[in-house]
Amino acid sequence: MQPNFLPINNVVTQNLFNADADTVANVNTTYRNTAGQELGLSYQLFPEYMNITAGLVAFVPYDALAYMDTGESYVPEYFMYRARTQRPQVEFAVGANLGKGFHFGAGVHFGFSLTGNASVFINTITNTTSSMRFIASMQPKAGPYFGLLYKSQSESDPDRYNLGAVFRFPVSSLNTMVLSSAARVFGNFAAVDFNFTALSTLFYDPMALELGGGL
Repeated sequence: MQPNFLPINNVVTQNLFNADADTVANVNTTYRNTAGQELGLSYQLFPEYMNITAGLVAFVPYDALAYMDTGESYVPEYFMYRARTQRPQVEFAVGANLGKGFHFGAGVHFGFSLTGNASVFINTITNTTSSMRFIASMQPKAGPYFGLLYKSQSESDPDRYNLGAVFRFPVSSLNTMVLSSAARVFGNFAAVDFNFTALSTLFYDPMALELGGGL
């Protein structure tokens, strides 16, 4: 995939609330290309009962297992498209034949939440060492999606057609970073503590409605 976005210019990024004067910038449209492999597997669970079938689809990028970028501050861009396709993706669904040409499916699109805790202690005295510890945990998330397909009944009809629609709820992969730091800058006196929590979104799949058809 080669992303191509229309430029948007003169977007206000700072105003008198957070700066001394209004600041404008152009939307960043430089995004990484995506190359990867998609694999799918389906299995008929109950072929005699509405042909209930389960399917699994996975996408794996070639360039890197995952690419994360929260973007520059005060640089506008198309929201969260910078790294949206730069990570593995997994979807699982179950479908059934409702009869009279109608087929229905429901599934989940998987994401995750990342929580990291970092503790840093800085020593500025000669012959002393500084230390840092980083702990992270990743929890799975999932957003549902639903699909409906209609196939015209006659197999021999040259005008046979298919119509389909898929609706997917949004999924956001959130990142929480908790930093606890201290620095001993005045000899052997007590260290100065500096703690803060940063929140960001690593990946975001927006709500989507897709329509299609074929002959």
